[in-house]
Amino acid sequence: MTVPVRRDQKKNKSLSDIFNQFAKDSVDHFPTLEGKLLIYDNNEKASYGREALDLSKAGYRPELVDAFIRKRKKDEGSYAEWDNNLNLSFIFYSESIKARELDAVPEETEKDIHFILDHELAHLVIKDPALEGENKQYKDTLKEAIADAYALIRHYQRYGTQSKHRNAIIDPWARAGALTFNRDTVHFSTFMLDEIVKRKDTIDFTSLTPQQTAELAKRFAVEYTPPSSVVNRVLKKLRPVQTAHELSPESDTWLKVLARVTLDPKNDSYTFKVCKKILRGYLDGRADMNGLSVNATGAYWDDIRKKLRAAEVKHAREDILFNIPLMKDRVKRPPGPRV
Repeated sequence: MTVPVRRDQKKNKSLSDIFNQFAKDSVDHFPTLEGKLLIYDNNEKASYGREALDLSKAGYRPELVDAFIRKRKKDEGSYAEWDNNLNLSFIFYSESIKARELDAVPEETEKDIHFILDHELAHLVIKDPALEGENKQYKDTLKEAIADAYALIRHYQRYGTQSKHRNAIIDPWARAGALTFNRDTVHFSTFMLDEIVKRKDTIDFTSLTPQQTAELAKRFAVEYTPPSSVVNRVLKKLRPVQTAHELSPESDTWLKVLARVTLDPKNDSYTFKVCKKILRGYLDGRADMNGLSVNATGAYWDDIRKKLRAAEVKHAREDILFNIPLMKDRVKRPPGPRV
């Protein structure tokens, strides 16, 4: 059983405290990692789980582990690796932690660390569902969706469902923004994450076993990861927004383009859902993963908000039939004698 962590059990954890505990808990929850899990933190250039590696069973010497770490990619962000010549389940953590926080990690930073570590751990321990006949883009997207789902579920297990903490990695709006501006189709897990959030007060997260947690993450990902064709269609629709943003990211021109694209009366239901999700965040004053926000005030933006609310009401009513001609209610003629 997983129980939310009580912060008052130990205050001011060091970065090494967090990584050591995570390595221990990971092996306890997933015994297949025993003797194989190695985590490397690029902040302190430290490895975790190394003392538990079964080197003799694996048939390699300690110096080969040093060489393995030296050869890892240190400039591509955090990642998980499991298909290597040392048969290690390896996590490379590269997110930057402020020097003053290394010995006393603030709770918000600790939450960010766990989001990343849990996401990468999921790649190591959750087997892919059967994917015969699917294309590579969808397979890759599904793997990332499973990892995102697992990280969000673990967040609720650690910190409770009332946690308001947001992370650019495991955040529905940020994932939609990455699709828009980075053309990141592989990490588009926006609506899958929304479905977990929608049910956060229905699921008894603290009663889930590690295996049930992994299974639940897989279920959400399989059920709510859209086909590649759907995502690519939305991406094509958003190209004018990307172009405008690249030309003038500091102005609100690109946001006006996004508003025009969002309110296009020819949009299908899914395209509208994605576009209005992104637009709504900026209109609400949110800052994206690049720290960019827009001061969308004045008569123009008030009119856009009014039109967006009307479109949202229309979409809620029509759902998949959004912007499809519908049968009008026929006026019933009063009964009378037939002629």
